Amino acid sequence: MESLNTQICSEEKDCCLDFIQSSGEDGPWNMALDEALARLSKRPLLRLYMWPREEATFGYAQSLETIYALAHGLPLTRRISGGGLVRHGEDITLTFFAPRTATKFPQNTRAGYRFLHGLLCDVLNTFGVQAALSPPRPSGAVCFEAPICDDLIQRDGHAVVKIAGGAQRRLREGILHQGSIKTTAFPPNRHNLLALGDSLAVKLASALGASKVHKRPPEPTELELATHLRETRYANPSWNNIR
Repeated sequence: MESLNTQICSEEKDCCLDFIQSSGEDGPWNMALDEALARLSKRPLLRLYMWPREEATFGYAQSLETIYALAHGLPLTRRISGGGLVRHGEDITLTFFAPRTATKFPQNTRAGYRFLHGLLCDVLNTFGVQAALSPPRPSGAVCFEAPICDDLIQRDGHAVVKIAGGAQRRLREGILHQGSIKTTAFPPNRHNLLALGDSLAVKLASALGASKVHKRPPEPTELELATHLRETRYANPSWNNIR
């Protein structure tokens, strides 16, 4: 793990990157908490979690009819961000939020995507995962079957396998990135989740010019808003049926 002047700390004062490792729950709750964190956070924030069961999320602009045909019966939740279908349960899921005040995070969507995946690639390589940024490729409705430019890929013989991707949404408060990491070289277990989280948080903080990382649980106001969003949006059938 990089040390530099950045460290994992337990106190809020002087910390510039919030880091949350809350347990993952069902799709509506995970998506609601992501949005709540983005709506209320005043600093850059990283969240990593795993899923207790197999589910799928899909991008805001996707047709539910199309996604149903690809989900093979998995519970579905529409994300606030874009992209296609992502199957969860065998992945580590990543959420990053950059408020408008985070001047070192690129405001261009493609540049921001490359910024995050470049850092993630470096961290995964330190754990022995031979990851690389993908060149431009056609996109598809199932995210992990069609890597796009600056997704993370891994070569398996002559085949190219996508191991990390994500989608972003520009909100009034800043930029929300929702991503997924899936590779047999770094399986989703508690040890890998904690190790990856600590290393990525430190590297992100350094790249954003932050002096420290503040490791914390979701705050009561964030949980309150997440509960409201879950009930009124993400667990409401009208949200999935919006198009």
